[in-house]
Amino acid sequence: MVLALTAAALSSCGVAYLSRYALVPLVLPVRVQMPIDLSQAGSVAESEFIVKVPDVYRMQLNFETSRDKENNEVSKYLGDLWGDCTKGAGTIIPLHLTVSKKTAGGTKAIMDEYIHEAYEKASLSRTMDLGPGRYRIRLTNLLAHRHLQYVPVTVTLTYYRYK
Repeated sequence: MVLALTAAALSSCGVAYLSRYALVPLVLPVRVQMPIDLSQAGSVAESEFIVKVPDVYRMQLNFETSRDKENNEVSKYLGDLWGDCTKGAGTIIPLHLTVSKKTAGGTKAIMDEYIHEAYEKASLSRTMDLGPGRYRIRLTNLLAHRHLQYVPVTVTLTYYRYK
């Protein structure tokens, strides 16, 4: 009987464990990580993912920089990477974010947003409420930033918080 319950829990939530008194589901968090080249206009990061639990998820653009002297010029270009930046300081990074849900009849846009704001405190991010289902995320860079040619940038989508 326990094996049947575990199999049911695995199919609905991803993972489960048997505590002393009950079968407790553990949710496998959504974690999508994709590189994007911000030195090239039109560069795209795109991935499909599955949401099992309705909740809030966050898309975040991460810049992998260090505090050493050779990254000083990149830091000046983007704004202060280490938390001293004021709202709106730094370089505007125009992006186009689309999130669509796959349905029986095709796809439905959940989010279609042009982001036109300054980089702040080492990331740009958006949160979204997503229900269970299959999704596709696509982030397009709209402007070439030659200063970021050697800066690794990743787009991350993660399970953000419980409701």
